[in-house]
Amino acid sequence: MANSKQSKKRIRQNITKRQRNKSFVSRQRTELKKVMGLLQENSDTNSEEFEKQLKTVISLTDSGVNRKIFHKNKAARIKSRLLAKINKQGKGISPKKTSSPPTDPSPQTEPSSPITSEVPEAVLQE
Repeated sequence: MANSKQSKKRIRQNITKRQRNKSFVSRQRTELKKVMGLLQENSDTNSEEFEKQLKTVISLTDSGVNRKIFHKNKAARIKSRLLAKINKQGKGISPKKTSSPPTDPSPQTEPSSPITSEVPEAVLQE
């Protein structure tokens, strides 16, 4: 049993966090089951309801990673398997790509190598 004041407080904090995390995981699983149910009913995956539910599941999974409830690989696995099931039925949904970084049209110049910059040119020509 905890003896110090600090350890008693940590126990109280851990209980609170455990309840909050358990509630979050339960909600994420419920939303995932809703999407799977819609998928089993062969409802139109392009419908607003389906897309809204799918977006909710992906959002909850990502926020679980940010809150350190899920490991990032577990979240990736959940999303990957979900999208694979959707694509297997021929629905053709792919994850939305985030905006790519802007490309710079100017050519990149290579920095001079440290060896040649330190050695005088007369020595290199020999």
